[in-house]
Order: sequence, then structure tokens, then C-alpha cells
Amino acid sequence: MVSLRHYIAKGYGSILPRMKRNRTATSHASERTTLRIPEDMLRELAESGRRNGRSTNAEILYRLERSLSPTENPDIVAIKECIRTEVARALEIALKKQ
Repeated sequence: MVSLRHYIAKGYGSILPRMKRNRTATSHASERTTLRIPEDMLRELAESGRRNGRSTNAEILYRLERSLSPTENPDIVAIKECIRTEVARALEIALKKQ
């Protein structure tokens, strides 16, 4: 494993939130923490963040928030999409029989 400072120096962005932040309606106070992330995973997160217009830290927070939110959980979203597809098919079949 490579230290986070190494990735920051290589331009992957800071994944450590700032210790002191101004509190506004859209931001929350945050705490600094150290996190060990495998090199390839951090690289993927940094690249994904760049593609999505986010810093590495923002990408990690975005993904964590989505995974913890019951309405945005990727598994729940996939299940809802399957249900929509099956209901649409069933309605189509029922309408053809009429």
C-alpha cells in the first residue's frame, strides 16, 4: 500500500476532508481521518472523480452517501428498475389480450 500523501503529490486530489470548514446550508462540519485504500482502487476513484467533475474526496463521499442512503442504494435502484420492467411487460401482455 502507498500512503495517501503519495497520491496527493501525484495529483490524485486530497481524500482527506479539511479539519475546519465554514458551516453553510450546503456543507457539513467534517473531521480529518486516515483511511487505507488499495492503490488501484484509489486510482479508479480519482479517475471517476475527474470524469464526474469531482475531487477524489468528493467522489468517495458521494459513493459513501449513495451506499448509505436507502433510496439511492445501487441494489435498491436495480431492483426498482427490474420491477418497472416486469410491470411494463405484464401490462403490455394484458393489453394485447384485450
